[in-house]
Amino acid sequence: MLSELLNENTVAVNVKAADWREAVVAGGKLLLQDGSVEERYIDAMIEAVNEFGPYIVIEKGIALSHARPEEGVIKNGLALSVLKTPVCFGNEANDPVKLVISLSALDGETHLELIGELAELIMSDETMDRIFQCTDKQELLKLVSALNRPEQY
Repeated sequence: MLSELLNENTVAVNVKAADWREAVVAGGKLLLQDGSVEERYIDAMIEAVNEFGPYIVIEKGIALSHARPEEGVIKNGLALSVLKTPVCFGNEANDPVKLVISLSALDGETHLELIGELAELIMSDETMDRIFQCTDKQELLKLVSALNRPEQY
């Protein structure tokens, strides 16, 4: 599903963000432009961090930004934003964040399926190091698509 949802419009590299809010907004805008979410979904992603803290920082250098389906999801969507300069979310163990994964899912089942596929992606230190270093969208897409076809990696 990752390779189905990720394309030139849903990945960005060298994203400039002064703080975690700008990083979340950048990923949310990719989902918005792709038609996956309404604008209010971006506000809901920020509000979730304000309310629950930096729980979205799921691994060293990686944040998984999302909100509830009823807060503006139009369709399943996924976006990757590789930040030019890492930002802190307030998670001592895993800050600073270099990659923001933005997720919109229509239901819990799809949410879990996407999380499972993302787990494969982030479990490989080698892949993550390469993603953190990406400066080209095509390179980023190639790395992600290689997960489905390891022989091309």
